[in-house]
This record gives sequence, C-alpha cells and structure tokens, in this order.
Amino acid sequence: MSFRRAVEMTGTSILLFATAALIATSGCSSGSGASGTGGAPGVGGKGTGGHVGVGGSPGTAGSGMGGGAVMPTCTPIMADVNHPVIMDFNDPTTINFGDGSSTVTGTLLQFNGATPDQTGGTWNIDQQVTGYGEAGVGIDFETCPMVDMSAFMGLGFDISGVITPQMDGVDAGTLPAQNVFFQVSTAEDDVASNYDSTGNFAPSFGQCVPVSNQYDGTCATPSKTVAITPGAPVSKSYMWSEINGGKGMPNGRTTPNPAKITHIRWIFPYNGVVPFHIKLTIDNFHGVTAGGGTPDSGTPPPPADAATGG
Repeated sequence: MSFRRAVEMTGTSILLFATAALIATSGCSSGSGASGTGGAPGVGGKGTGGHVGVGGSPGTAGSGMGGGAVMPTCTPIMADVNHPVIMDFNDPTTINFGDGSSTVTGTLLQFNGATPDQTGGTWNIDQQVTGYGEAGVGIDFETCPMVDMSAFMGLGFDISGVITPQMDGVDAGTLPAQNVFFQVSTAEDDVASNYDSTGNFAPSFGQCVPVSNQYDGTCATPSKTVAITPGAPVSKSYMWSEINGGKGMPNGRTTPNPAKITHIRWIFPYNGVVPFHIKLTIDNFHGVTAGGGTPDSGTPPPPADAATGG
C-alpha cells in the first residue's frame, strides 16, 4: 500500500505546513467502503511527491460523499521498552530502521525529496528553504502506518543547527527564530481518509472530521518548539504532556496518544515569505523510559495560514 500524507499544524501557536510524501508499507491492507472525493489541492507543487503550493485553493477537499473513512486493517507494532533506541543513524547505507515485526519500523523522509545523509553517524540536513515543500524532515512508519509507543513516557533526540540567510550577503528579510517544531501526529488529530485529498483518500488511521475541509484548522497536530544551536548536538527529551496544541473533531487530543502515533516530523519555521538556509543535525531518536522531559522554551511560530494547507 502506498499513500501520500499531508501534515498540518494550526492554531495561534502552531504554523500550518504542507507536506506530501510517498510512504511504502507492507503487510497492511485497506478496509472496505469507498472513499470520498473532493477538490484538488492548489497548483504550484514543488518537490518529490507533489507538495501543495502556497496559496493553492484546496477546493472542497473531500466532503466524504460516496462513502466514509477507510482505515487500514493491519496491526500496529508495539514499541518495546527494552529497545528504546528507534533510529541511531549509524548505518549510512540505509534510511530504514526496525525489523518489521517486534521493533518500531520505518524510514527517513526529507520533504524536498533528497536522500537523507547519515555521514558520520548522524542525520545531516543542509538545504535551502524557499517553500513549504522544503520545510521539514521526518519519520514515516512502515509495516503499518501507526505505532503503539505507550511503553514510552515520551520521545527524545539529539539536535543542533543554525538558520542563516539563503545566500551569503543577501538580506531577503528578517530570519525566523532559531527553532524547529517537533511534531508528533496522533490518529485522533489526523484528518480522516475521506477528507484527505492530499493523500488521495487512501486508507489511514485518521479520525478527525473537519468542519468543512482538511484545511479549515479544526484538525491540528501536537507540536513542541525546539531551540537549535550550532555545534555538537544537544540532548532533548519531552514527555507526552510537553508536546501539545493538538485538536480534532470530534474527539481530538491536545497531546499525542502514545498508543496511536502516526508520524514524526521536524518542521522548519518557514513563513511563506522569507527564504533561508538551514543546517540541522539529528541523532539518537529514542523513546523516553525514565525521568522527565527537558524544558525548552522558544519563540512560538507565526499564526496559522490556512492557504498552506496540509
């Protein structure tokens, strides 16, 4: 099964970003029932996977006519508390992790379609950000597109980075704060498949039924603002309660449901106007099994812009 997913962040403290990525899964079949049809995303897509262009009109974006949501019938893998390291980036020859049955299994994703660079045993991002189709990286789960991480108290990773002007000596405007947004998607806040035109109405575990369409802001993903600094990666860890801002209709969650995690993202603070260059290093992505989260304050992202959709 393959499908494209859009990632939304919305609300006064979370910026909407659009991303679409091909996710190849195995051992996961779709349920019965026809998915709804809806308006196509706006034109102007950029990057592999057809990212939605800024300002594109989402149309009716899947009204659900012709059938209800369709969910996969596969069984999510349960994370093992005895194997908290999910991805250590130590093998530069593969972007995949997990064994497909007993450990969390997935693949690395860069929104711009580039092959993830793991030189030196870390995930190294070094790219221009000129549109929402370049504004993030993440992890997609395979075998089944949802993971039960309730064995963990939260999630952690090591990170460093810096945001600089797009080109040396060129001032295109005020750069964003030195932050990224760590996003943990959960089924209750993901748009239901019959509203997800960006995912071509493919089966998903999404349960959120938006008021009008997938871009209207009534479905939002829990997120955490993470400050970045240059130099050696700094360890960060966050309890589930520290990753917040989620919402869904009718039963969305403010914080992630650890038993129903669907995507992991590090979103870059692109505002739709000022391009920039970002260098980012990520390492040691793991489940938190003891202790607490690390408080990490940062400037909130700009207000939501529904035109960017997700």
